[in-house]
Amino acid sequence: MPLIQLLDRVMDLSTPRWKCNKYDGPAKFRAVLPGALKATASDRVKALCQPKERHRRAKGPYKEDLSIPKGALEAVATQRVLDLAQPKIYRNVKNEYRENPFMVDPRALKAKASDRILELAKPKKVKK
Repeated sequence: MPLIQLLDRVMDLSTPRWKCNKYDGPAKFRAVLPGALKATASDRVKALCQPKERHRRAKGPYKEDLSIPKGALEAVATQRVLDLAQPKIYRNVKNEYRENPFMVDPRALKAKASDRILELAKPKKVKK
């Protein structure tokens, strides 16, 4: 069947069955109520609008200290920090990556669990 004959059916299938109107376009703002336009602020609201006053014993203009402490500017790393910052050096290895990282170590395959580990491996008995 040629595509032109199926075009009406394809267009019908491409339209959604239902449309969610909740997210249609930008949000509509409600008009301000006339009572809100005539409202006046109470004394308490006006008091809360004022910025906090500085303590009366504070002297001089308020200035926030944004400077970096002198100790931080003159800090020197200790030998221990420098040693920890060095990358690990692999010796006696051609490269630091295993050829087959998914292979299990043969010693791990031959390992036997102790009685205590077998005891701890059992699931707890839960009373219902």
